[in-house]
Amino acid sequence: MEDVDLVSNMQIWEAVRKVDPAYTKLTRIGGREFTAVDPQYRIQQMTALFGPCGAAWGYEAKPRELQVGMVLIAVVQVTLWYMVNGRGRCEVGTVTGACVLFDPEGKKEGARFNPHAYKSAETDALTKSMSRIGVAADVFLGMFDDAEYLNEVREEFKFQDEKYERAMQVIRSCWDLKALESHAKLCDGYVQSKPRRLSPEGYAALQYAIAEQKQMIYAREVAHEVAEGGGSSGGGETLPGIIASTG
Repeated sequence: MEDVDLVSNMQIWEAVRKVDPAYTKLTRIGGREFTAVDPQYRIQQMTALFGPCGAAWGYEAKPRELQVGMVLIAVVQVTLWYMVNGRGRCEVGTVTGACVLFDPEGKKEGARFNPHAYKSAETDALTKSMSRIGVAADVFLGMFDDAEYLNEVREEFKFQDEKYERAMQVIRSCWDLKALESHAKLCDGYVQSKPRRLSPEGYAALQYAIAEQKQMIYAREVAHEVAEGGGSSGGGETLPGIIASTG
């Protein structure tokens, strides 16, 4: 697993600031309405950029209980970490999340005890930690309140999804090793292009698929050499042409 190479101060921020609207929803707490981002989507963004949780990034959570009068509050302190080449382990925190665990005067039936309080507090702290390096920054900056921006980002992610699906089909049907290696090299630039033709998540999935396909090609070539001494060749539509096209 290679650490992320930083070439600019905003590199990580720019890679994770945008959010696919499909993973958001309007939420109301009291009289406040805001856009909530699926917590699992944030984890996906971190994994796509850095690598598997626990290996290239992760967090340490310290739970405790706070009593205010007769009310018990679940408190979780989170320290987020990630790996960067030349800097090693970078940390964000400590950031605190909290949620009511027990309220003897809870008005709603069953609302006195919250069995999910510690999970909610941890998610809250992790969300705040990730936001400090830019995860879902566009949402926190209020850009999702702009209808024009929201329409633009919907179209961008729709475009990326379509290109990803077609690219994945080409990878899975490619049986020429040199062509597959060429696809892998050309993919690197597409995720950083403006407008971005592949999301970091899509890029990571394609890289994984390419690695799997290489192993299948190797196995097939060995089998042919042993059984027949022959080979195979690919053809048809190419991955670079699919991703580079704009319509």
